[in-house]
Amino acid sequence: MKPFRVFALGLLASIFSPLVGQAQNNAQNNTYVWLSFELPENVSSDGIIRETRAGDRLAAAQIDFCFQREFQGKWDRIVLPLKVEGDRVSGSGTSSLGKIPVAIDLTKTRAKDTFAYGGTVSIAGQATKVEQDNLTFRSLEDLNDTREMVMLEENPADFTAVSPQTVAVRFKLGELKNVLSALRGEAIVLDTNYGLIENCNALRTKEQTLQFMTPPENAPALVAKLRKLPGVLAAGWTGYVALEQAVRVSSANWTSNGKLDREKLTQKLAATVAPVLGGKVISSRWEKATGQLVVELVRPSVRFQDAGFSEAVTVRLLVAPERLSSSEYFVVSVVSATANLLDEGAGARLDIPPFPEVGGEGYVATEKLVAAIAKDLHGAMWEAGSEKWSAAQ
Repeated sequence: MKPFRVFALGLLASIFSPLVGQAQNNAQNNTYVWLSFELPENVSSDGIIRETRAGDRLAAAQIDFCFQREFQGKWDRIVLPLKVEGDRVSGSGTSSLGKIPVAIDLTKTRAKDTFAYGGTVSIAGQATKVEQDNLTFRSLEDLNDTREMVMLEENPADFTAVSPQTVAVRFKLGELKNVLSALRGEAIVLDTNYGLIENCNALRTKEQTLQFMTPPENAPALVAKLRKLPGVLAAGWTGYVALEQAVRVSSANWTSNGKLDREKLTQKLAATVAPVLGGKVISSRWEKATGQLVVELVRPSVRFQDAGFSEAVTVRLLVAPERLSSSEYFVVSVVSATANLLDEGAGARLDIPPFPEVGGEGYVATEKLVAAIAKDLHGAMWEAGSEKWSAAQ
């Protein structure tokens, strides 16, 4: 499976372009340190110090410091030149957005292979003692482009690295409301983890990236629409692809009048799902907002057999073209399969709460289901070792 490109926390130093731009002339003498101090009332901060050295001596320093004004509140930012006095660096100024006075006074202490920064950070006159240890330097080569934190493929050759139903749009800071306005009325499911907050990353890069799900057949038109909006820098496909959960199928036997025969495919997939999961299909529908086929079943409980309970199983399948440029093949992906308990016994019945989303109690194994879909639809499964589709069954 091709990996979805993400960065670990320690690489957050890669998201400050202003300091990089100011450092080009002396790049060979610069090193970078990422700091994250917890401020009062669980307020977050994010700082990156650029150190410029003359031999072993610290000659100059600068900090790009972001902070929240309150818990889960808006972010603000300040870029400060720091006065160097041996291992001590200090400076003060006013934040760029809220015009809040900020003062930073830090001292470096060294260990064998790491070092620490400790001292005080003062925001709006409130001083906080801070310290972070086990720090190491970052080089200029570590400062990767922040846009790689959310993969965005504008014209993917196929959908093995990005999802056919997940769209990302990158736009200039300040254009969020215009982008959201353009999406209202469209069949989408917004991902609230991306692009809705002007966080530190957004303040540093002057960009935001929004992400959402939409039916695969709607995605090309939506991408084209978003690209025309003022302030939009790029729009395309993103998202994680679980290829081990996918089957590639020839379209030849599943189309009618040039389009996928959804009714025929629904009947076949429901007939495949039921015996594999040991249940009876009670409904199937194509979900408008995501384009996923949702198949619902009822079966005797696997885990709580002695109690005589049943399980309501929901299987989500995504059906999408293999490529934007061709309809020769489509791919069926098992997105999820979950179960909740039911008491269907005679007489008075027990109320049983749904399984929590986290914890795995409602998880339904799908390995056999993927293999069954490949067999029944004469499709090909993904071979992780060779990173290609196997021969059709």
